[in-house]
This record gives sequence, structure tokens and C-alpha cells, in this order.
Amino acid sequence: MVAEDRKHLTVVGFASASGWSGNPMLITAGALSNNFLNDFIEGSIVRGSKSGWINDQLYIEWCSYFVEQIQHIRGDKSNWCLLVVYQHPSHMMNPSALKVLNEANVLSVSIPSHTSSF
Repeated sequence: MVAEDRKHLTVVGFASASGWSGNPMLITAGALSNNFLNDFIEGSIVRGSKSGWINDQLYIEWCSYFVEQIQHIRGDKSNWCLLVVYQHPSHMMNPSALKVLNEANVLSVSIPSHTSSF
């Protein structure tokens, strides 16, 4: 498999107001066997979906990944953390993902789609 085989790549990244950023989740269209992205960014996770876009199951996985990634910079885990996401159905109407975030004291706030890009 080579880069030209891919038509779409989704990068789910995150950064804090202090400038810290975690490793991204990369989502490609189709299967992942021998994927050229596996060693793209050390510590990142690479997944596949039929379309190459995030879906409900991948968002749940990403939420768990996010919670794990922020633990070492958070300090007191009883303090709440704010996560700003855009209004995608996998973000807003996903009770399992919201449960993962809520249990980790992460408040998820959504903004209208396409308002976070230039």
C-alpha cells in the first residue's frame, strides 16, 4: 500500500491553551493492513473507516485516547477539563463517548460545524 492509494485522511488532533498538544488519531478510508501511516507520528493511533471520516465508534475510542493523553498534564484529576468540538453527530449524539468524557471530568462543548476553520 502506498500514499497514492488513499483518497482521504482525517486527522483528529488536540491542543491545550498552554500550547501542549497530544498525538493525533489518523483515520484512513478502508483497511489498514501494511498501512504507510503506522509509523507516521510516534505515539499516534491509525484507524480505518469505510469513508475515511470519523464515526461513532472511532469517536468513542478517540475520547478514551484523549482522556489517557491529558492525564499527565492535568494535575488534579478532580478539576474539570473543557473539550471544544464541532457539531458532528458522532460528537453530539453519542452517549457512550459522553459517558467516557464525563467520568473523566471532561466537559464537551460543541460549536457549529465549519466555524473553526479559516
